[in-house]
Amino acid sequence: MATTATKHANLWAALAAARAAFEPVIKDKTAKTEKFSYRYVDLASVLDAVMPTLCANGIAVYQAPTIMGDGLVLVSKLVHTDTQQEVSDMLPLPSTSNMQQLGSAISYARRYLLMAQLGIAAGDDDDANAVNSAQRPQPARAAQTVHRTAPAQNGAQRPAQPATEPVEHASEDAPPLHQWVYDKLDGKCAKFADWSRTKHANSSGPATAAMYQYLAGVIDGITGNTTHRDVLAVLVGRPVNQDNPPGYDLVSQLLDWLPETVGKGEEKQPNPKHEAKYVPCIKALGELVLQAQGQTSLFG
Repeated sequence: MATTATKHANLWAALAAARAAFEPVIKDKTAKTEKFSYRYVDLASVLDAVMPTLCANGIAVYQAPTIMGDGLVLVSKLVHTDTQQEVSDMLPLPSTSNMQQLGSAISYARRYLLMAQLGIAAGDDDDANAVNSAQRPQPARAAQTVHRTAPAQNGAQRPAQPATEPVEHASEDAPPLHQWVYDKLDGKCAKFADWSRTKHANSSGPATAAMYQYLAGVIDGITGNTTHRDVLAVLVGRPVNQDNPPGYDLVSQLLDWLPETVGKGEEKQPNPKHEAKYVPCIKALGELVLQAQGQTSLFG
């Protein structure tokens, strides 16, 4: 039997009523790769938690991939059925011909964009149960396993580290490594990552190969490990490599702020513009990447 939706004066009143009655959104799935595991919430669980309440308060949800310019975006709308007021947001989708990868990206974008629009966050099972809870699972750590190289000389790129994107997920909704690390950030490092993603999104074009190589060396010099690829992935919100580097404006800004710069003859020089406050965040990102990979750092 159909239930008549509660009438509200506008979309905001309907959203306020709905948010007060949402079911908890719990990280009830486990993703496993060859190197680490973590808990997450999938799209189906989010929809189960919010859709009955949204419908009961006269709010419809529309989500669909849409071609915009030369790219593809995920459009997500909340529509008030009584007044036709709506909130619409978009999230860029990766350019790929692999339909499985695209399907995973669409599912992932739907979940994150809807949760952001509704102002909700996923909690752990122990948050919901509050008693006799097991400790929150953390990525497995292999004892004293470190990929560490000597500092690069004269700005040379360090040995490349194999891609660390998860090999096998429990579900297409499972977050990639760079998003797992991003979700762990808080305080000034979260603000730093948010700034860097915005800077990257507004960049005029990709950085040159030389800029990317030099920045990679500087980051590895800060972290003490060859984690630059995954650190940069966190800072731009997608996998990164030399053929698909971060935006020019972001890389230029980071090179301005980090401890060393390139002088004549490609020799490293102290950077007078260096802002030390960002170095601990780069170190923290490197340590989280190692943790997610099941490695431990020699640096405390």
